[in-house]
Amino acid sequence: MKIIKLLSILILAFIFSNCSNKKDNNKQTNKANLAVKIEENFVESSLFDRLGGEEGISVIVDQIIETHLKNPVIDHLFSRTLTTQL
Repeated sequence: MKIIKLLSILILAFIFSNCSNKKDNNKQTNKANLAVKIEENFVESSLFDRLGGEEGISVIVDQIIETHLKNPVIDHLFSRTLTTQL
């Protein structure tokens, strides 16, 4: 019986010793390092530039209109855009 109590105490001590704040500190350090890296790599650019400028936005709009024209529920709303583009 004494051996079981001793083993259980040793196991609990081992478990508690591994539950230290070392992991939390590493997480905080990693978050801080990540924030620094983001700030270093942050280049201020507009959404217009990030979407590819006029050409990129034109491609996006054309794809959206094409997708809506394939939808029979709302195609009548976008059929007018086809005639105005020509």
